[in-house]
Amino acid sequence: IYTGPLTAPNDYQGLFTENVESGDGLYLRNSGKLDWTELSDYPSTTVLSANTWYFIAITLNSGSGQFYINGVLDTSTFTSTGHSYNSTIWFGNDNASENFIGNMQDARVYNRVLAGSEIATLYSNGAK
Repeated sequence: IYTGPLTAPNDYQGLFTENVESGDGLYLRNSGKLDWTELSDYPSTTVLSANTWYFIAITLNSGSGQFYINGVLDTSTFTSTGHSYNSTIWFGNDNASENFIGNMQDARVYNRVLAGSEIATLYSNGAK
């Protein structure tokens, strides 16, 4: 997902969320960090700057997940229940109207886990 320009958020901004009451998904926090929310909050290490384009990817595999920012693995790893998403998936919003303030380009969902090298290639090729 390419996001930006980013605006200083007042709250969570939904980037990629499941349409369920729990609000599982990827958010941008008011701290500028990405946050995977699933039973708990798992923030990224990297802080995003306002008014900047980023290439963001997440992987979910066997109970764990990772953030990639601009093709590089973020140092944080998070826990995932590994459940399948059988409901509507939203881009740029969630079920609590926590809207993303900015733009998205070239959003994708894959049916397999991409390797870090594949994510780096997508970033270097402009993911178009």
